[in-house]
Amino acid sequence: MQRNVVLGGIGVVALLIAAYLTFSGVGRTKEVPTTYESYGVCLACKADARFSHDADEDAPYDCKNCGERAVYPWLYCFDCEKRFVPTLVADADGPPKMPGFPRCPVCRQSHFAAYDPEDPDQKNSKGDAPLPKWNP
Repeated sequence: MQRNVVLGGIGVVALLIAAYLTFSGVGRTKEVPTTYESYGVCLACKADARFSHDADEDAPYDCKNCGERAVYPWLYCFDCEKRFVPTLVADADGPPKMPGFPRCPVCRQSHFAAYDPEDPDQKNSKGDAPLPKWNP
């Protein structure tokens, strides 16, 4: 009987600690990042670019090399192991946009991630897919 009381007490203390950690926010960051570092390519001058952008800003981004608003992020296809910029979608209000559901232009699959040269799964890249034509 005494053993059950001790185990029950330990269980209650464990639940209280778990509740405190869950609801107090201990160990959680309070802020979501507002800017991101990305890797891309300028479709106007073909220069590779590492750039920062706001979380709510969509491609294309300004090129530091030529000044055009033509930098699109590199994506990495895990199926054919190539970097790519997907086929772009025309936009009446400005430069072409990234499609809502990108596909690799080489293998037509959609198993991709943002390209990061430090990612060990992406270090064995087999080159780049042909870039989309730039028609601003």
